[in-house]
Amino acid sequence: MKTKIVAAFLLCSFGASCVYADHDDHHITFINQTTKKLKFDVSITGKNKDKTLHGHTANYVHIDDCFHKKDGKQVHKNFEIKIKHYDKYLQDGKDDLVVHRKCGEDLYIWHANGKYHTSDKAPHVQADLSGCNTDEQKPTILFAHGLNDSQKAWGKFAEHAKKNGWRVFRTSVSEDGSIAKRGKMLNKYIEKIADECKIEEGSLRIVAHSMGGLDTRYIVSKKLSSAKYIERIYTLATPHKGQMFAGTVHTSDAVHDLGITQMEEFNKKNPYKDFKVNDKTVPLLAIRFRCGNHSNSDGVVGVNHQTYDGAPYSTHIFKARHTDGMGGAACAGTTKELDKLDVLDIILKDHKVKELYKIPYKKDSAEKETSDGKKPSLI
Repeated sequence: MKTKIVAAFLLCSFGASCVYADHDDHHITFINQTTKKLKFDVSITGKNKDKTLHGHTANYVHIDDCFHKKDGKQVHKNFEIKIKHYDKYLQDGKDDLVVHRKCGEDLYIWHANGKYHTSDKAPHVQADLSGCNTDEQKPTILFAHGLNDSQKAWGKFAEHAKKNGWRVFRTSVSEDGSIAKRGKMLNKYIEKIADECKIEEGSLRIVAHSMGGLDTRYIVSKKLSSAKYIERIYTLATPHKGQMFAGTVHTSDAVHDLGITQMEEFNKKNPYKDFKVNDKTVPLLAIRFRCGNHSNSDGVVGVNHQTYDGAPYSTHIFKARHTDGMGGAACAGTTKELDKLDVLDIILKDHKVKELYKIPYKKDSAEKETSDGKKPSLI
């Protein structure tokens, strides 16, 4: 996450071309639910645009001119998109797969029964890495990934939760999409798994890393259709109060949305006191991380920015780095956050216990805190 944000800041500061008007209604978002590396080639007059995605990842292309005049009216252009294996034909070794999409639409693609299938509506649940476990006797958990990441980031957490008797779900949303776009994509996925995999209302536990926590907050704050299925939420190093390098330039919707000013506005519009479904507060615990006992961040997100005003947060700050290659010397030798199975164990053990959280916590305020260097004392 930090690499992309810092690079964007430096490039734009020194005169490189940057996009300042990047919006969901000017995107076509591709969701590659196959195991193959695919190239999506969008036919645009004057210059084609393309996006290459590894298996089980998602992202968008930005298109400036989305409309044309027809019978005196402005109507959406319907763009031709050729899909191929990165450098080979997709179908029968001789043809590209050709589909059409308009700005603002999605293109899901998966492989089943020897054929490629596409949709603009929602993901194909069985094509994702977690599939569809319908055992209603097991507790259910969903892992939501962060910026510039995918469902593949959750490999260790997903396997560990599964071994401990949980039904596990994960999907990929747009790597660089806005909070709103990513939140709506996650909403579609939860609706699908609730229907197809028999998930009851109020039973889905969510663990969200980094920007994934904001996507999940969006679902609840905007009262989207899947919010009723959520039991509680744990955010891991989520930039609830923004990220210092984001927001100053607009290389992508995600980088823009994560700015400190932008998140101040987001939090003002979506306060924790209104974080409710059917007039009942959805529990959210912000779990905090840093690189070391004397560090004030996890290499990407400041400790004081990992809390959501009014919401509970962990009194202990766990030692870990944000993700691979992040944090430089300050994080050298530190485990990455999504390898911290001890944290996941605490989350899993919260199931059917008297206390709401087994991690000691208190309510967030505007006060800044310094770390105490103590080990977590579990209830």
